Formats: sequence, structure tokens, C-alpha cells
Amino acid sequence: MKQHIVRSIIFVLFSVSFCTHLQAGSVDPGLEAQLKTTLPNQLIPVIISLNTRANTNVIKDKVKAQRRAKIIQAMRNHANLKHPVLLAFLNANGATNIKPLWIINSIAAKVPASLVRKLAKRAGVASVSMDATLSAPVSGATTLAIPEWNLSAVYAPEVWESGHTGQSVVVANMDTGVDVIHPDLATRWRGGTNSWFDPHGQQATPKDYAGARSGHGTQTMGLILGGDTGGSTIGVAPGAKWIATKIFNNQGTALESHFHQSFQWLLDPDNNPLTDDAPDVVNGSFQTALSGICDTRFQADIQALKTAGIAVVFAAGNDGPVISSSSSPANNPGSFAAGAVDYYSAVATFSARGPTPAGCGGALFPNIVAPGVDVVTSDLTFAGQASYAVVSGTSFAAPHVTGGMALLLDSFPNTDVTALESALTASATDLGAPGPDNEYGYGMLNVLGAYNLLANSGQNPVGVDDSYMLDEDVTLTTAAPGVLGNDTDPQNNPLSAILDTDVSHGTLVLNTNGSFVYTPASNYNGTDSFTYKVSDGLHESGVVTVVMSINPINDAPVAQADTAEASNGGLLTIPVLANDSDLENSPLTPVIDTQPVNGTVTVNSGGVVAYTHNGSPTSVDSFTYHVTDGDLSSNITTVNITVNAASVTAAPDSYSIAEDNALVAAAPGVLSNDSPSNGLTVQLISAPAHAASFNINPDGSFSYIPVPNYNGIDGFIYKASTANAQSGNTPVTITVNPVNDAPVAANDGVYTVTAGQVLNISAASGVLVNDSDVENNTLAATLVSSPSAGMLTLNADGSFSFNASGVAGGIYAFNYRTNDGMSVNNQSNLATASINVIPNTAPKANSDIFLYRANVVRSVNAAGTLGLGVLKNDTDAENNLLTAQYVANSLTGGGTLNLNADGSFTYVRATAANTSFKYRAYDGTLLSLPATGAPVYMRTDGPPTTVADNCLYDISNNGTTMPGICTVLTNRVIKMAVALNDTDPNTTTNIPTDGVGRTVVANTTTVTSVGTGVNVLANAQCGQAALGIIPGVRGTIVNNCDGTVAVTVANGNNLNAIGYSYRVSDDLGAQSNARTVSLSVQP
Repeated sequence: MKQHIVRSIIFVLFSVSFCTHLQAGSVDPGLEAQLKTTLPNQLIPVIISLNTRANTNVIKDKVKAQRRAKIIQAMRNHANLKHPVLLAFLNANGATNIKPLWIINSIAAKVPASLVRKLAKRAGVASVSMDATLSAPVSGATTLAIPEWNLSAVYAPEVWESGHTGQSVVVANMDTGVDVIHPDLATRWRGGTNSWFDPHGQQATPKDYAGARSGHGTQTMGLILGGDTGGSTIGVAPGAKWIATKIFNNQGTALESHFHQSFQWLLDPDNNPLTDDAPDVVNGSFQTALSGICDTRFQADIQALKTAGIAVVFAAGNDGPVISSSSSPANNPGSFAAGAVDYYSAVATFSARGPTPAGCGGALFPNIVAPGVDVVTSDLTFAGQASYAVVSGTSFAAPHVTGGMALLLDSFPNTDVTALESALTASATDLGAPGPDNEYGYGMLNVLGAYNLLANSGQNPVGVDDSYMLDEDVTLTTAAPGVLGNDTDPQNNPLSAILDTDVSHGTLVLNTNGSFVYTPASNYNGTDSFTYKVSDGLHESGVVTVVMSINPINDAPVAQADTAEASNGGLLTIPVLANDSDLENSPLTPVIDTQPVNGTVTVNSGGVVAYTHNGSPTSVDSFTYHVTDGDLSSNITTVNITVNAASVTAAPDSYSIAEDNALVAAAPGVLSNDSPSNGLTVQLISAPAHAASFNINPDGSFSYIPVPNYNGIDGFIYKASTANAQSGNTPVTITVNPVNDAPVAANDGVYTVTAGQVLNISAASGVLVNDSDVENNTLAATLVSSPSAGMLTLNADGSFSFNASGVAGGIYAFNYRTNDGMSVNNQSNLATASINVIPNTAPKANSDIFLYRANVVRSVNAAGTLGLGVLKNDTDAENNLLTAQYVANSLTGGGTLNLNADGSFTYVRATAANTSFKYRAYDGTLLSLPATGAPVYMRTDGPPTTVADNCLYDISNNGTTMPGICTVLTNRVIKMAVALNDTDPNTTTNIPTDGVGRTVVANTTTVTSVGTGVNVLANAQCGQAALGIIPGVRGTIVNNCDGTVAVTVANGNNLNAIGYSYRVSDDLGAQSNARTVSLSVQP
């Protein structure tokens, strides 16, 4: 727990509260619902909010540090005044984990469930709410390196050029932590115990660890101020220092109170208000509720930071592109929200859209956009090495705005938060529809534009955000100077207030002298706000936000009149609470005010009202009652009771029949167990729900037939009546017992198979697929008659196989029945399935030509760049899978051949000669014709022929004499396409070509020597360089392995030619003779 320091002098000045009401508070509906299922002694984490706050609006110091110190001390002193009695009550009643939150004048604690409502009733308590669990978001120098594209897009480098990189500014983030050993962040940590806060007490020094969400904080911090260790600058303000609060624990979750503690720490990191060690800008890339919800739990924290001169930036949320998809706290009044755009300045699909929810004012959203798609930033170090991530999300757009604010505060240290925000929105580059809109806000962040605006705004008044607290249904009247009390003017000119946007949940009258009157809407509680501008007659400030926090006040419940019917001398239970209401949905208890004249009324422990008539000869009676919510009582209302003659009692009945049978009950039927035994008649109240036919008679007899195949529970409701009395609603239950029905088999479609093949049909496609059973029993198929040809095997699950060997083309049918397994005789009707046998034709094998080299094994794959095997050009009319069969003794010319069924083969022969062999294609049933087979010709492969490609490189114009062969890549670097015009004598189709008739040489160029005067490697293979190693080196040569050579002319070589030789080979390895090439050089 942080220690609280009392400074009496500041206490006297600033402990004034906004609201002095001491009414009891309310229990949050979510917490109220949990109390109903929680044991009285079970501990529940809650936040107890008091109904007053320190009045910081009157603090007017122009020096930011002085104003901040007074604000902190005022908040602490106010809490020290209000908290002690409540803290003592908590300690005395079993509360644990007590954490004072002076920033919002609240206390977080774990309290017994039985204590919650008692806390809400205490004077000065505004509300008691759940300390909810929140989850972390998912991880998506004077001379600086080249910045990443996103930094240039917001014009940060142009501000750096003015000498401002954030050197005098401290930024903070509220996230999963920060990896302090990352080289782009390590030297930028401010250091010390006042620069790191973990409200969970798990990490004593900066670390980014939050389970599966680890790294998010390191990524956001990198975009704010990361350096250039990775080769390019990644942060908007690389000269700034950072501090951080790890709001999420090591599992990636946090309680609401941990956020309040973190905001409080940011306001006073060293727990001493007399030292100014708070950050200048805070980044919050998190959300606390579903999109489109107005969650103002942290509204007071944010306002406290802004009032103290600390700018706060939030990510807009990632639930776009639907409208009104903003997230909290980004959509809170006075928050500054950043959406995301991509490299092309188009709004990201995921970026949340406006407007904000009605509860948050229905305002424009977001305020501004910044790069947030595929941006580079720091990531968690791995094995001591820096790592980087490419990330997307509004979580990563917000840090650009945070960094931009840091640059502006470094340039203009005395700029207030409202002026800072106004400069950013006024200078933003307009995108999308002209003017502000609910996709881009005011436009794209432009730090340079904001810099220029602030450089010329020294004459403008400075407005500071204000906050007020009041109770529900109470009018707030603020005398002059009102909202102008903490606003200033550089020339000390008289100031006036100009309304900018009105309130959303009430009425406002704002006067030019700063005084105002605000009346919230009836029964409204929560947050409302308006904005204004400060004018000195010539100049205006930026937009200033005024936030009103309206405390919920318990409203009295409302009781409504009731009517009931009772039997003379009988007992009646009356649900009097059914039509009563309470605005806060608190549990209600009835309290009897006047007893009835002709009976008595009692209220049991569950709040149920029971009326007992005294048996007197009366027809009406009444009593009065009111309800209480435990704090306030309702109006008094009346229950009027009609007293009927002596009662009729009807007892429930039950019957059972078999499915698809009729039920007939003779008189007295349902009246047989009712009383009195004579003079009763039946009045039907509701008929059976599953009846095909139903009839009931006044004497109690009835007939009932259920709908076909129905089984289960059915019934009807009746009343028994005499001339003077009637029973209550009485149920009659009819149990329809299931009877098994025979399954139904449907004829099946036509299955297809090629003659000579085997048809295999799985159960998923078998004959049972379209068959049914009313009881959904598992069906089994039984063969009744087989096809007239072929062999059929039918399985019980409906799958079957049919062998069409020797079967002529045509339709073949078989018959079957299904059985549901409930009895041997419970079989379906006869169903038919048909098989269409398609005649088969022989495949066609075509001749092939392949190349080989003497004494080198020629491997031809079934598929690949060196050929598609002998089957590549063969066909089958039925598209059956083909295999190759070697024709015995068909190999001519000698050699060794291995032919595989898939058409691939190997062949080797010691000497070069044209040879051949034959094969036949087989489709599983038939062989190709003729029987002698299709020929495969083996031809010998010859080496390629090279052509000299000599070029002249002109240094003065950086060009060559043969642009088609020699291409200048960069200054003194020439790519020579030496293999472009080389050829190969073999032009058969299994040798790849470049499309113009010349052989393409791929990955085969080999540099074998370099011209006189240069010592080189003996052989420069793929990717190797032929390097000079003596003085006077002429240049370097690199084999690119794509038929080209890269030649670099050495600096200082302005005259000497560079020569080398190379060879090329074709796909089969035949190699050309060495070819000498030179690159002449002239100045």
C-alpha cells in the first residue's frame, strides 16, 4: 500500500468537494446478481466509490510541475479526510487486500458478501461495484538511421531535423511490461524505483511477461521511442525516456483495481507529490469492454492525469469496419483515440469506427489515425539477441501519436494537454470524405504540421480540462469563474468561455464568464460531458473537455395495486411483488400496513404474502402494504380480494396409451377424483398440444387421439365448477408410450462403373443413405435379389462392392430390404438400386523420344523437368489410370533398361548410339494396340556451343556497347548474360527452351579463369567470386548461376580490361568447350 503524506497547507486550499450529499449509494447490478449465488462469508473483490472528489479545477498554476504537485496533494488530502472511518469499518469486518485509490477517492478490497449492501448504505458511499477481471491485448541520437516508412508517413524525421527527438520528455505505457534488455529500449529507460510499477508484485524490474500475450508492451514502446540498432529507426521519439506500469499479471489478466493503482502510480511514481517525476505522455493500447459499449470506469483516472498536465492516448479498438465499434476507454469523453491506416493511408479494415455510444456522447471517433498495418517494431529478445516484429492493430497506431506528442512537448515544453490535442487534430492530413468523419477522425497524424501550428500559437489562451461530481437528479450550479478557473492567457487578457459541444444526458447553460448550470436527465447516472473553447477576444484555445460524474442515488421502489380470488375459509398465496418495481432492481420485501377485515395476512421469509379467509359470509376483502428495498420504502397500495363460495377441489389426473392408439375415458372421467362428488361440470382451459383429435364433455368424459407417430408427454388443463364455486387450474397428463414403426426404404439412384472394374461404395454413399426410420434406430440392409451379371456383395451398413469383370455394358439392378433391429420381422418395403456398367476401350500408347549420354545413367521420372515418362502422351477414353508394360526383347542397340509401371525408367549404354525399345499401356483391363507395342527412341546428346560476348564499359556515361548482353546494374557493376546466345544442337521437346529456339542454360555457367594480371580462385562455382588479391586488381567476378556473370570494375581501374572464360552445360550434363570473354574498360 502506498503511504499517504498529509500537507496541511494544501489541504486547506484544495480539499473542497464537488458534492456534499451524504446519501447512501447503490450496488452495481452485476455485483447484485453475483450476491444471489454467493455464500455470505465468501470474499468478493469490490471497488467502493465515494461520492466526493477533490476540487482540482481551481488549481491554476501555469508551471506544470507546480500544478501537478498541488493536484496530487489535494487528491491525497481529500482521501485522507474521507477514507479513515471506512478503512476502520473494513478492517473490523473481515475485509482483506485493502488498497486506497486516492486518484478517484475509492477503495479496492476483498469483502465478505454479507458486507456489500451494508457498505452501499454507508453515508458518503456512491456505489459498490465488482473489481472486474480484464485481459491483456493480443500481441499482433543526433544522427539516426533511415526511419521506417511509418515514421516518415507522420513526418517525424522532419521534426528531428530541428534538433528535437524527445530528449526532455518522459513517456509511459500501460501494458504487458517492457523488455528492458532490448538494445533499442535499454538505454532509454529512465531507471530507478520510480520508473517501474507492477501492481501484482511479480516483477521487481522491467520485464514483458503476460503469458500468451507477452511482447505487446515491448512492441508499443518500440514504436514510441525505439532506436536504430536493427538498421533503421523504429520509434517516433527516439530521444525520449520511458517508464512503465505492468498492468497485467504473468497470466495476462488484471483486476479493475490494478488499473486504478497504475493510473495512481503514473500521477506520482515516487509517492512524493513534491517531486515532479510523472511522465509527460501515457500510452494505453488496451480496451476494457466489448466494442460499442460506453465503459467509464477509468474516466476519473484519465481526467486526473489530464488535469495534472499528462497527455493520454488510447488505441481506438480492432472491431471495425462496422459503425459504432469504438472501445473503452478510448471512447470516453475527453479521451484521445487513434485509429489505424495502412501504407497507402487507407483506413484499416479492423480499425474501430465511430460515433461513440450514446452513453459517451455519440461523438466523432476516432480523434486521429496513424500507421497501424504491417509496421516494424521491437519484440522480445531471444537468447540475448534483439528481435523485431511486423505488427498490425490500433494498439500500434496509438504509439505513433504518443511519440508525436513527445516530440511536440520536447519542442514546446509548456504546452498544455488541450493545446497539444488541438494542434494534432488541426494539423492532421484530411483523409476519406472531406472534413472530420467516423473512419479517419480529423485525419492522418502530421507531427510537422502540429509543430508549425504550436510554433505560431504563443498568443492563444490555454484551456485545462475540468471534472465535476454530482448526485443523480441534482442540479450542478457552478459560479464564475467556473470552467475558466484553471485556464490561463499568456498576456493575462480577460477570458470568456464559448460552448463547443453540448451535453448528451441533460441540459446545460454555459455563461461566457465560465459559470454554468447543469441538470442531468431524470434518473440518469454515469458520465456526461461538454466541450468549450477559451477566448481572449482575439485568439481561441483548443477544445477543452468538461466531464461530469453523476453518482447513482437509490430511488424508492413503486408498489402497484393487486387483485386476487380466494375461497371462503380458504388459504391463498398472492404474488404481490410481481407488478412492483425498483429502478435499481434491488430485492424487494413486502410490509403489511393494514390487515384485512375478514381474514389475516402473513409475509414469510421469502417475501411471499399468504391470505387466509376467516369463513365469514363475505364476498370481498382487502388489505394494504408497501415494499422496501432495504433502504427506502414505496407508496402504500391496496390488494382487493374477491371471496368465492365454498371451494371446489380438483385433483390432477394421469392416463397412458400406446403410440397411434385412441384414449376414451367414460364419465365421470377427470371428475372422478374431484370434490364435491356431485354437481360438478368441466370447463376446458387449454387443449392437448399433440392431439390429432380431442373432445371433452361437461360430465368429465373425453376422447383423445395423438398425432401419428407421436410419443411422449401430452395433456390438457381444466377447471371443475359448481353453480357457486370453481376449482383452480388442474392438469391432466397423458403419457403416449412409444411403439416401434417399420423402417422405410427408398429406391436409390444409379451407380456407375466401367466394365472390367470393381465398384466400391462406402456406407456414406450406400443404399441406406435415403432410407428412414421414425424412431431413428440404426438400420441394416439385407439383399433380396442380385444383379443378372457380375458379382455383388452388400453389407449391413449399406456399403457394397460390384465386380464388373466380364460384364457387358448396360443397367443391372438388385433389390434389398432394411431392418431396424427391433425384431426379425420388422422389415421395410422392397427397394431397388441400379448399376450402370460402361463399356471399356483399350488405351492408346504413342511413341516417345529421349536423349542420353554415353556411359551416363539416364533417369526419366514419371514427373519432373527431365521428362514425364513414357506415359506422358498416352490416353484412355475412360480416363483410367495407366501403367506401362515392357514388350519382351524389344530393346535394340544394347544397353541396360529398367522400365517401371508408372512410365519412369533408367537407361545406360557404354557407347553412344541411337537405340529403342517398346512398351504397351494398360488401363487395368485392356492393353494398348498393336500388340508389338509403341516405340521409345533413345538418341545421343551433344554438347552446347558457346558464342563470345565481349563488351565495352564506358565509365563516363555508365553504359555498355552491347546493352542486350551487358547490363549496368549500378555504377561499375555490369551483368553479362554470357549464355543468352549460346545454343544446343538437340532441340527435342524434353530439353527446355527459352521460347525463341535457343537452349536455356540454367545453373550451369562456370567461371574457370580470369584475365592476365589477376590472381583468382581456380574455379568460381555458383555464388562464388573470382577475387583479385594483389595490388592493381582490375575487378571481381561472381557467377550468378543463372547464365549470367556479375563483373565489378574496381575503383581505380579506368582502363584495364577484365577477362575470364566459362563453360555451359545442358540439362543432361553435356559441357561446352571453354569460351574466353572480356570486358573492356574506358574512362
